[in-house]
Amino acid sequence: MKKTVAIYVLCATLLSGFSWMGEKKAVKADEMKNQELMLLKTDKSQSITIMVNGDKLKPEAAPVIVHGVTLVPLRAIAESLRAKVTWDETGRTVIVQKDNDEVKHRIGTNQVEANGVLFELEANSIMTDGTSLVPLRAVAEGLHASVAYSSMANRIAIDVHTVRNNDDGTYTDYIAGSMEEVDRYLRDKHFSGSVLIAKKGNVLMKTGYGPSSIEGEANNSNTVYRLASISKMFTATTIMQLAEAGKLRTQDTLSQYIPDFNQGEDITIHMLLSHTSGITREYPRDTNLSLEQTVEKIKQVPLAYVPGEKFSYSNAGYLLLAYIIEKVSGQKYSDYLQEHIFRPLNMLHSGEATPSFPKERGFEKNSRGEYAISPYYESNSGNGSLYSTVEDLYKWDRSLYTSQILSQQSLEKMFTPVSSGYGYGWIIANHKRNKIVLHDGAGRGYSTILLRKPADDLCIILLSNISNIKMNELAKDVLNRIP
Repeated sequence: MKKTVAIYVLCATLLSGFSWMGEKKAVKADEMKNQELMLLKTDKSQSITIMVNGDKLKPEAAPVIVHGVTLVPLRAIAESLRAKVTWDETGRTVIVQKDNDEVKHRIGTNQVEANGVLFELEANSIMTDGTSLVPLRAVAEGLHASVAYSSMANRIAIDVHTVRNNDDGTYTDYIAGSMEEVDRYLRDKHFSGSVLIAKKGNVLMKTGYGPSSIEGEANNSNTVYRLASISKMFTATTIMQLAEAGKLRTQDTLSQYIPDFNQGEDITIHMLLSHTSGITREYPRDTNLSLEQTVEKIKQVPLAYVPGEKFSYSNAGYLLLAYIIEKVSGQKYSDYLQEHIFRPLNMLHSGEATPSFPKERGFEKNSRGEYAISPYYESNSGNGSLYSTVEDLYKWDRSLYTSQILSQQSLEKMFTPVSSGYGYGWIIANHKRNKIVLHDGAGRGYSTILLRKPADDLCIILLSNISNIKMNELAKDVLNRIP
């Protein structure tokens, strides 16, 4: 069956035992009736709400959990999504039709025929009091919908991915047939977030997996995420723009902009860009401190090593670059990016985060080992403060093949490793004898990566709302599954 959207339900480890990612072995109908049949009305989930495209559903029967697999009333959900449901009594088969799709399922089995293609569900369906209950996954697979569950609100949200977009009316999440292996891999990894993959100017995959922190909403290609250290590529680009304008040089010393900085005469902008300055990795993260006040805190910390001696990743160094940007341009860091990068590229859902925006928050494990909405991720200008979407970041990727934002000569400098495979705001590596350039990011509630393979005009963008995901490994596994 041709898939046009991603279908995903977050795994039981994330959602307190509520998931279709349960036993793969089909369960016989009589066993389901006589053994561990657990109606939601008998446990703490009795108040569960089913939302379909934002509207509350009043099904004719309550959802059922069997062996960790969730079964839901098919007719009520299908009809709420404007699908036609008919019943073939002779074959005890339910037929669901929507647009050009037709799904047939024989009650009491785990077999589904979707547009002539057979596949197996993870459990048999059942009939109870005249109502057909089928695995939640079947609803999503058959109707091209995403499914998210909020354990805090006891709410299932089922959505077809055609929603309002502030820019151009509507959009549709999409997965090309060539990306089905990538889709399966991400679902098997229980990925939660948004994905965009494009090759030679064609978007092969743009979709979301799992729930947003906003109640009842699922992640999609326009969900907003904090970028964490992906922000550094924009800081480095801004420095190179100012260099092209003749307002600074990468060989300028830090003392030219912060005269009393310890050993500032030995530290260059080039060193700050390439993490070879000797400046400590971290600094006091406090949103109550201004950029200038934070610089004063960094000045009090001794250098970690002799400037230029080696590579050592420094968030503090990129904060100093943001300070230099403001001093040279006469604009706030965020204002400069809006005027010179985001607005020219029509990146209308990108900017610098504040405690009040974006309203989405990521998830992280609490002291009990359970996933909960994370606190605000504090990160100052320059190193991890930006937010964006996969759609906006793809616009950014396309611009890097042009000279709209920066000359190709300056971009080549950024994509050239200085030390330990790091250039200016980008990590440089190889894949099958071709250069790849990337940057990952990590912050409270977020794990991110943008990877480009220019020789193939390939772009992979993965933005997750879960902390502590090994994004480099994930992106490379995805890369290896792209034909």
